[in-house]
Amino acid sequence: MTSGPTLPAERTSLAWTRTGLAAATNGSLLLLRTLTGEASVLDRVLVVAAFAVAGVAVVLGQVRSRALVAGRRPGDRAPAVLGVLVAVLCLATVVVVPTGG
Repeated sequence: MTSGPTLPAERTSLAWTRTGLAAATNGSLLLLRTLTGEASVLDRVLVVAAFAVAGVAVVLGQVRSRALVAGRRPGDRAPAVLGVLVAVLCLATVVVVPTGG
């Protein structure tokens, strides 16, 4: 009989899933903006980037959660990589959206 995920693994998975949902929400809002008005190429790139960051967050979260359940220490690069991706996405959104692309 195998036990369920440990509490740290559950917290890890939930935190990374929340980050993924936030990025997907950003992508959805950008997509809505793109569909309801004239969208530039940069607007479309931001939509794709937001959904890509969301996917990366969810996948990295699952990998880290499984490592914790297996008793291994997850790598240290993933949070930094995701942090940079989210920061770049936010900065690009702040620059592109107010200027209209």
